[in-house]
Amino acid sequence: MATRSRRVVLAVSVVGLAAANLAVVGEHPSQESVWWKNFRWTRPRIVIHNFVSSTSLAPALRAVNVWNSQTDLSLPGSSSHTDISLFDGDWGPNGWRGLATVWPTSTGEITHCHARLNRYYTSAPSGKTTAWAWEGTYCMELGHCFGLDHDLTAGCMNGGAINAGTANTPSSSNVSAINRRY
Repeated sequence: MATRSRRVVLAVSVVGLAAANLAVVGEHPSQESVWWKNFRWTRPRIVIHNFVSSTSLAPALRAVNVWNSQTDLSLPGSSSHTDISLFDGDWGPNGWRGLATVWPTSTGEITHCHARLNRYYTSAPSGKTTAWAWEGTYCMELGHCFGLDHDLTAGCMNGGAINAGTANTPSSSNVSAINRRY
């Protein structure tokens, strides 16, 4: 079986903004956590519902629990479609392993977010398990749902760290930034 190279892009999309504002978010030059287009929730209690299959449920729940336990956010679960929805699926070789879709108001208040994992990209970096890589992807997409952009910290908001297999949880600066904001 031939091995083929895959380019994995971690992307963020915004629903309801002009096409000029739709972009794949690149790494920010700062070491500090940065905010994506100043998007934010107006409350620290954000209800999460997962539509995740049993295949990636454990990594999704670990990612939610790490944000919940390390930050001032309150992230209760729900059995219905609510503030943030987690999804997984095999969406094929589309170039993204994770995708966060944010619904903001004109003032930047986040009203809803979808965090998606593309199971098509199942190879894990640096010999880590697939579940470990999925947890890092969910961690990053949830960070985007809270308003964080990519950064150069050692945490999951650094796409290079996830791809290198060195991060699947938020960095201390990501946690501090969330706690300062919420």
